[in-house]
Amino acid sequence: MATKAFIFDIYKTLLNVTFRTPEEREELWQKLYMRFFGKNAFISFQAFSEECDRLISWQHEQLKSRGIIFPEINWEEIVKLALPEVLNLKESEFDDFIFQQSRVWHSVEMQPEVADFLKFAKSKGAILGIASNCQNYTLRELEAALKQFGLSMGIFESDLCFYSYRYGFSKPNPHVFRILNIRLENMGIKPHETMMIGDSIENDILPSRQFNWDYWLINDIKLDLYENSGTWNELKSKIKMG
Repeated sequence: MATKAFIFDIYKTLLNVTFRTPEEREELWQKLYMRFFGKNAFISFQAFSEECDRLISWQHEQLKSRGIIFPEINWEEIVKLALPEVLNLKESEFDDFIFQQSRVWHSVEMQPEVADFLKFAKSKGAILGIASNCQNYTLRELEAALKQFGLSMGIFESDLCFYSYRYGFSKPNPHVFRILNIRLENMGIKPHETMMIGDSIENDILPSRQFNWDYWLINDIKLDLYENSGTWNELKSKIKMG
């Protein structure tokens, strides 16, 4: 069966993620704070993270009480509440602070085989999209990673990109896939001609299968319960393009 559209997750799919140690995070946090505010941080990164978690939990409870399942927060607003000093930054400075603080707790990179698959799919005329639980800074991370391989965000069809922070809810909410399904249909692409590529069975594979999409579960080894699983190179060798 031919595939005409590929929808990708971002973290642990398009981008590998490496989480930093608590010690590394604290050191980077202090440097970040000095860079933007010219003084030592009055709050540790651990305490900042705990306050953000508290605010996120509170917002999730409020949103769930209003009937929103799998709610998503706006990270920039959370940071403003947890660290009021950022309100004194200029807009461009604040945007850069948000991006740089994301690098405090993790680093990301794109593997060559990922870029190779993206180039291959585009060369065959496939339409590419994204369905990701992410924040605004994620797009900057992805853009930087793509640039290293001579690619840009322009390879993705904007109407087929679902970024959870822009909608207020996240995967595995079926509305994510319903929205994309309708947009695919408007492009003349049927569900069985669409493939979801992700690392999460719960967030990517199961909900996309409810809409009769094909799938590929990114994994270093093939899983018995999921025939369509394995590496990027294995996927490339098996797919048929429409």
